[in-house]
Amino acid sequence: MSEEVFDRIKKLLSLSSSANENEAAIALAMAQKLMQKHNISQKDIELSTIVEQSENTLAGIKDRRYTNKLANIIFKAFGVSGFITSQNAAKSVSITIIGTKDRVNIAKYAFIILSRQLSIVKKDFLKRERTRLKKQYKNNDIFKFINPYNSFYSFDKDDIFLKNSYDIYQKLLKRKIENELRNNTKAYLLGWLDSIKNKVNEFVISKEEYQLIEDYKIKYHPNLISIKITTNMWSQAQHNAYKKGTDDGNTIRLFHGVEGIESKKLNFNR
Repeated sequence: MSEEVFDRIKKLLSLSSSANENEAAIALAMAQKLMQKHNISQKDIELSTIVEQSENTLAGIKDRRYTNKLANIIFKAFGVSGFITSQNAAKSVSITIIGTKDRVNIAKYAFIILSRQLSIVKKDFLKRERTRLKKQYKNNDIFKFINPYNSFYSFDKDDIFLKNSYDIYQKLLKRKIENELRNNTKAYLLGWLDSIKNKVNEFVISKEEYQLIEDYKIKYHPNLISIKITTNMWSQAQHNAYKKGTDDGNTIRLFHGVEGIESKKLNFNR
């Protein structure tokens, strides 16, 4: 149903409460006529105050753990709800925000800004952590890796076995560094997001509005399911990265608001 029809009916229903009885009666009759013509119920009118908008996540932050935490921050801060959608083996991940029009608009804006900031801190951490890991493994005795019972520091450059062993070690080391880098970065970003979440005050909405949002989801998205995201045991390096993320996130000051309730700006100051 077009938004214009709903707006027309809502205006007529508003006029139906006019002190002018004649005007009120005419407005109510016209509203009822329109509702019958378009098969619109009173519940449909109430639900028309609820809207939804979707936004894709940025390329570097498609992990559902990030998106889930980011979504919860937005939902908590702006009194909205929603869900996450992933397609093509999580190659495409998006968030759908549901609520009143003004808050949905601002929540979407906030999601975009937070996503960009998350992408920036991820890039910065990756650069620092890759340098740290390479330095950490740089002075490792590669021959202890090849043969822990025979350590020495020079070898015949024409020795095919040692040369092949060295090449294999380099590949394994590169894989190990990239794996640690990936895991530590995830832990860091989760820590950063948790620190931001702890700074946000919950925007409390009325029971009536909450129920409308729930009714909207039931009507338009009846097949939503909850997915539990599990986390494997963390290494000490991951715990350290998480702590670093929370520390860095604590240096961010988060401001938000709306014409009268929040404002259309959400800034980050270090």
